Amino acid sequence: MKQLFVAAFASLLLACSNGREETPVKNNNNNNTATEIVTDTVVSSAEVMPAATNNWSIDEIDSSGWMMMKLYLNGGSIDKSDSKISLYGSRETTSCWNILFYNSRTGEQHLLTDQRIILTATEAKAASDYPTALDSVIIYQCITDDLNKDGQYNDNDGASLFISDRTGKHFRRITPKGLHLSHWQYIEASNSLLLTCLRDSNKDQQYKQAEDENLLFQWSLTRQDGLKPVLSKTSQQKINGLLQQQWTVKQQ
Repeated sequence: MKQLFVAAFASLLLACSNGREETPVKNNNNNNTATEIVTDTVVSSAEVMPAATNNWSIDEIDSSGWMMMKLYLNGGSIDKSDSKISLYGSRETTSCWNILFYNSRTGEQHLLTDQRIILTATEAKAASDYPTALDSVIIYQCITDDLNKDGQYNDNDGASLFISDRTGKHFRRITPKGLHLSHWQYIEASNSLLLTCLRDSNKDQQYKQAEDENLLFQWSLTRQDGLKPVLSKTSQQKINGLLQQQWTVKQQ
């Protein structure tokens, strides 16, 4: 009977211990009182990133409290309709598919876009003593479509320039579909971006510097009134004529 009572009492103590959520434990060593909180943390399924997004990086944009949390795909392929699409051909790489913007002061948060994209480059100008129009925006280079229908998301589909404000809102496209952004540069004197793009002029569903048409555009950060071609028709004809006359190898 005594053994049965002891066993029942031990079971009761164990049950009470398992039901306890937090227990303050005081440590009075060296006359210093430190308090630990011993707790069993339970994380709900809603707080866990899905398996396909278990890799991300965190960047502080500026002193406003806004952070960029870049979400990366886990692996080299993603679903499109009923097929598998390999990202960047056969190369193994982590691919950023969206950005969560989070304000560490207020808790406000939102995704950059609901569109299906791959972000290949992101640039937010660091704060400086000489503010410019570039300080108010974030520049993105994105692949948005499998334009050549080869089942892959890569540079042959054309990278496009996008822009948003510093909180990740007002995300919008600058360069149109059908062009591949090869380079952009900020021009402080005019508060504008100078863009070089490739057009698939030979229709081989690839963008090659040596074979396709190179285009030069300017886009104003202050007016934001669309892309403007830099070269006039006269300048373009002059360049093409001199290139043909002086540098094209004549076949014997």
